Amino acid sequence: MDFLRRFKKLPSQSLDLNPPIFGVGAWSGHIPFAYDLVFRTQPSVIVELGVDRGESLLAFSDACQKWAPKCKIYGIDSWAGDSQTGQSSIHLFESVLSDIEKFGFKNTQLIRRRFESALDRFPDKSIDILHIDGWH
Repeated sequence: MDFLRRFKKLPSQSLDLNPPIFGVGAWSGHIPFAYDLVFRTQPSVIVELGVDRGESLLAFSDACQKWAPKCKIYGIDSWAGDSQTGQSSIHLFESVLSDIEKFGFKNTQLIRRRFESALDRFPDKSIDILHIDGWH
């Protein structure tokens, strides 16, 4: 709870945001939170479970490029679809990969796997921010 009290007292950086993509998913309203969270915590590793079209992943990537340039960001998704998003496809994966390249997010990597099969890539306590997107 102390963390939340200190968090609220800090100035907001989200007023100066310009997200790479906006309005493509249910996460649009949370984008200012992603920017403020990165600014205030200065993470070294962010992992997102469930990338879909990449709106939140790209927001975290943009925030890290501005305020935590050494941070590594990993987006894990099978892009096989689920009960929330429906049937997905390789086209979504390729679109997010293209956006990562287009915006120059060199520290962002996509991992096309089921979550449990990507677990071995991350040692215990190595993740600073774990974003579980959707119903995962």
